[in-house]
Order: sequence, then C-alpha cells, then structure tokens
Amino acid sequence: MKEIAVNCGAGAAAGLSAVFIGYPLDTLKVRMQCSDAKISMSSCAKDLFAEQGFKGFFRGLSTPATLATPVTSLAFTGKTLARAVFFPRGIEKGAYGQVSTCAAFGGLLATAVSCPGERIKCVLQVNSHLRRPRDALFFLTRSYGFMGLYKGWTFTALRDVPGYTAFFLSYRYLRDELDEKIGYIPSICVAGGVCGCLYWTAGFPGDVLKSRYQTDLSGQYRSLGECARATLSGGIRSVYRGFTPTVLRAFPSNIVAMLVYEYVKLRFL
Repeated sequence: MKEIAVNCGAGAAAGLSAVFIGYPLDTLKVRMQCSDAKISMSSCAKDLFAEQGFKGFFRGLSTPATLATPVTSLAFTGKTLARAVFFPRGIEKGAYGQVSTCAAFGGLLATAVSCPGERIKCVLQVNSHLRRPRDALFFLTRSYGFMGLYKGWTFTALRDVPGYTAFFLSYRYLRDELDEKIGYIPSICVAGGVCGCLYWTAGFPGDVLKSRYQTDLSGQYRSLGECARATLSGGIRSVYRGFTPTVLRAFPSNIVAMLVYEYVKLRFL
C-alpha cells in the first residue's frame, strides 16, 4: 500500500514538473494539429506571438498544471496497482510483457482525468475569445453538458494506452540496460528523455485525432469515424502534424520528470 501511495505522489510531482518545462511547445503542437493549412513550427510561433504576444504561449497553462498532478498520478498509480493485482510476486527483470500490461492499465486509468483536461486546454488554446480555463469549462458544460467534457475519450485512450505502454516499457528496458553501464543518474536522464519521445511516437496519431475532434465546436465531425477519415485522408503525415515541437518538448521535460519521480521514490520508499 505504501508503494502505491508513493508512486501516486511521485507521479504527480513528475507530471507537474514536465508541464511547466514543455507548455509553450505544447501550445504550438495543438495549433499546428488543428490548423486546416499545413504550417511550420516557426510560422506557427510567429503568428501566435503577433496575435497574442508572449502570453499566448502559456494560454490555458493552469488547466494542465492542475490536472497534470492527477493524470500522471493515475498513470503511475495504475501501473503499480496492476502489478500488485496481476503479478503479486513481482515482475522479474526482462519480463517486458508483464511491464506492458501494467503500463497499458495505467494509461487507461489516466484517461478519466486527461480527457476532460485536454478538452478544456485544447479549446482554450485555439479560441482566443475564451480567456481563462474556467471560461472554457463553463462554455463547454453550458453548451454540451457535463459529458461534453469527455468528447474524444476514445481518441484520448488511443493516445494514452499505447503512449504509456511505450513510455513505461522503454524506460524499464533502458534502465535495465544502462544502470550498470553509465551510472544511476545518467541512466535516468537517457531513459527519461527517450521514453518521453516514444510516448509521443506511439500516441501521436491518437493525439492528433483527439485535438481535431475536441476542438470542433461547429459540428464539422458528426462522429469519431468521420473525424478519423477526414484526418487520415491526408496520409500518415497528417497524423504526425505538430510532431516536431512535441519531441523537442518531450525529451528535456521527461528527463526532469523522471529525475523528480525517482527522487521522490528514493526519498519516501
């Protein structure tokens, strides 16, 4: 029970630290994903700065800063809980199938909070007339009801389940391989940076579909399938639009996140 509680707290601290480091690039990612025209990261940044100034890069920050704590906490807690339930004798080194099972469960659990948080954040990032997260929250609940916050849950799961599976699996594998070769801290840094990038590599198509579906306030997409068909009509590159700023954000922010995570675990376990 103590291990689950510590993983809950460590995951929350890790998520919060990652949000503050990577948020400006996250804003560019969402705007690039939701743009009808193909746009480069530099052009997107220039347009955003010209339109809203430096503050535009941090629009909606309070929502992920608040929700990053329970989202990553649920992912790490779900992984630990699944291990305790499904593999009570523990997971041996090299049992990566078991690691993947626990990781997928953690990703699925995280969607309970990540979906409404992403809905608020994404709508706020692409609609300048909504100034604060609570404005977006009130607008969405008045217009679509409480369940409107869960629009795009399927696409959120399509991001988080494969994403967290790749994240935890690669982190465990790299730590197993590198701890004795390059040392404890360097191993965490390499594994943290790489697993963050692999999370987005695996989960990015789901994230693009989620962003486009969640920010559709005009009813352009009448169903998940219609959104998927319209997006995929542009080929595989269309579901990796905005990938560059995401990876540039993921590597350093996840180094910090996993250093924070391991420190909290070491301090309290």
